[in-house]
This record gives sequence, C-alpha cells and structure tokens, in this order.
Amino acid sequence: VDVDKCLSNPCPALATCNNTRGSYICQCPLGYELEKGKCNLVKFWRWLRDGDFGHPLLATGRRIFLIEQMNCWDAQSPLLNASLSVLPGYHHSTVKATREANFVHVSVQSTFSLASNVTFYDIVSSVKSYIRACKSPTEACQFISSLKPLHRVGSLCKQKDPECDKETSECTDFDGVALCQCKSGYFKYNKMDHSCRACEDGYKLENETCVSCPFGLGGFNCGNPYQLITVVIAAAGGGLLLIMGIALIVTCCR
Repeated sequence: VDVDKCLSNPCPALATCNNTRGSYICQCPLGYELEKGKCNLVKFWRWLRDGDFGHPLLATGRRIFLIEQMNCWDAQSPLLNASLSVLPGYHHSTVKATREANFVHVSVQSTFSLASNVTFYDIVSSVKSYIRACKSPTEACQFISSLKPLHRVGSLCKQKDPECDKETSECTDFDGVALCQCKSGYFKYNKMDHSCRACEDGYKLENETCVSCPFGLGGFNCGNPYQLITVVIAAAGGGLLLIMGIALIVTCCR
C-alpha cells in the first residue's frame, strides 16, 4: 500500500508537498528555489515569443507542426543554457511551447541567484545569440527567427505566492524579484517576511527601531494624543477639586 509521504510534512517552510508513488516532491512557490533543504529567494524572469504558423517564410517549405517547433526549442535547451551561463549567477531555464489556433507561444523562465546583477536586457541579448545559433532544420530556424520580439509576462507581484499582507506592506517588482516592502510606520524582523509589524502602543518607529513616544502621545507611531488629553483633563479635574475644597474650608470656617 502506497502511503502518502506528505502526511509527515517533510518539506521546508513555503514549499508544497506533492505525493508520488513511493516518494514525494517538494515544490517551492514562484520566485523561490529549493536549495539545501530550504526555499531560497531567487531572481527570475518569465518571457514569451509568439509566432504565426502561416508566416510567409513557411509558405514554400514543408509545414512545421507544433511538435517540431517544440523540439527545436527543447533540443536546443543546452545551447540556451550555455548562452545564458555567461551571465552572473545563472541557474537554469525551462522552455515550454503551446499552440493556440495558428499561433505558437514559446514561454521561457530563467532563474538567477539573488545576488546577481543581471537585467532583462542582458537576457534578451543572450537569447538573440541563441536564436542566431539555432541548428535545427532550416524551416524551424526561419520560424524562430520570425517570432515576435521578446516580452515579459506581466508583473511578478501578480504571480507572487504567498502574497504580501496588503494592510502592512506593498509588493514591489524590481530586477527579477518580487518583495514585500513595508508601508510607512511598519518594519520587518526578517526581510523575507510577507507581512510587517508596528511598534507597541507608546512607541514609534525611527530608523527601523521602536523608540518611546513624547510625553502624552500614544497609539500607532505616537499619532494619538489621548494620553495628553487624559493628563489635561486629570489636571483640570484636580484643579477644580482643589478649588472646591478650598471653598468648602472657607465656608466651614466662617
């Protein structure tokens, strides 16, 4: 009997466990990669190239079916990796081709280390070199050369999982990384956190440190003067009681 290995929670934090026959697979969310038993944040880009099956370049040659176009990309994956491996911090790329009506969509996801300074422009330049080096059948290479320019697939923030806590943070998409940035007045204990924290009542955030509020102020980042109001009311009430006490003494002594 095959036992569900995922029941023992074998995967690290953030990862999803997928049970397989006799084993299991840990899958990190988009933007993370499983390394040394942890889901580590990485830089990654998703980009597309689209092409038309009815392109004039194919009119006089034999018709190229989807599987041949996919093979042209898949068979050249080592060349794609070799082309991008010259960029700092490159890990790997995955290629997927799908067909819709008369169009083929080639989707590529390239992953780099978090410390890499690579940009999308660098990736585009390397991919152009890859296309020029295509060694598949002539028609297939012509087809790939005729594909529309590279373009990124949406914002990484829209694909981020888990999402940022919308109450305390905002997602920023910068150079292949989608990070949760704290809103004003909030801070993180860990830069990888998806939510931010506020200082306790009676404290405010200054230079990423919680410091005491000025006298009489409290609430979120010392924005509430209720303590000062309480002090004023207490002082006024005390003064009134003192006056009434003096008046009572004077009245009694007459």
